[in-house]
This record gives sequence, C-alpha cells and structure tokens, in this order.
Amino acid sequence: DCPTIISWIAMTNKTLTSCLGDLDITDGTVFDACANTDEEFKLIKKNWRKKVLAEHPDKGGDPDKFRTTNASFEVLRDLYQQSKVKDGTYSSYLSESAKAEAAESDIDIDELFTKYSKNTNVPSWDFYEEAAEEDVPG
Repeated sequence: DCPTIISWIAMTNKTLTSCLGDLDITDGTVFDACANTDEEFKLIKKNWRKKVLAEHPDKGGDPDKFRTTNASFEVLRDLYQQSKVKDGTYSSYLSESAKAEAAESDIDIDELFTKYSKNTNVPSWDFYEEAAEEDVPG
C-alpha cells in the first residue's frame, strides 16, 4: 500500500556500494576478469537477473526486496549509460575509501534510487525468466 512504499522510499540512504551489495556484489575481485566497464556491467546485469528471478513476488518473494534490487540495478544502469562510472570501473565503489568518497560525489544516489523506487509496476516472473535466457547485452 502507498504509506508503506512512501515510508520505504523515505528510508533510503543509498550509496553505489550498497546498490552493488543489493545485487550480491560485495567484493571488487568479482570484476577481476572483466577487461572494461562493458564487461562489468554485463556481470552486474547477470547478477540482477538471477536476483529478480529469486525475489519475484509471483514466486513468493518479498516485494520490498524485489523493488530494492530493481531500483539498485537501475541506479547502476543509469551510471553506466551516462558513462559516469568512477575511474571506469565499478570495483572502485567497493574499496574501503569508497564510503568516504561517496559524500564528495556529484551524483545524488539517493535521488536516483528514489526515482527508480517509485516504479511499482512488476512485470511477471515469466518476463524475467525469458529475459534471463537471452544473451546479456551491455
């Protein structure tokens, strides 16, 4: 219901580190085999697809977790599409100094996360299952 969604959105205090964590990416070494940002984003997208299939409300998943996963992915995709990934690598957001530097960023992650969190449309589980079977384009 709306009050729950509004209070959930108001509680965000997102960073790019936490957005990656929402997709189960918590260690920068996961990107070691990636040659560039395009390959890193493909890996992010693969993790997102796996998570949304597991967390989808049609399959008994928690709607809040599902929305968080989707919103975090959209923030990371927005960054990728605008070529604003710091130092050309997502792993830079997983370093120890990343948390301190988040305050200095010119990107308002909370604003982006809130923007994407407001989308309460949930495509069917079948939609995500079909998408997961496709090649992962950048």
